[in-house]
Amino acid sequence: MDRSALGVEIATTIARGIGTDVAVVTPESSLRDLGVDSLTAVSLCMDIERQYKVQIFEPTLNRDLRVGEMVSMTLSALERSHLVDDMRPAG
Repeated sequence: MDRSALGVEIATTIARGIGTDVAVVTPESSLRDLGVDSLTAVSLCMDIERQYKVQIFEPTLNRDLRVGEMVSMTLSALERSHLVDDMRPAG
């Protein structure tokens, strides 16, 4: 998946989760800028982790996390998971 498509998907997930228009959710927006409280931030991150079947946010989760950083972290986790999948013996 390319960064641009992932960015749109994550922005859409965040916008849906906070009930706002996706145009408001930019890569530069922090969760705090978007009015996200701590509980909602955890919920959004869990939604993203479930959607992409990766675990990425726990040690770095805070409301100052920017959408672009969330995209980068998700993309890195996806790339790592594909590397691990490629290293598994064929069954």
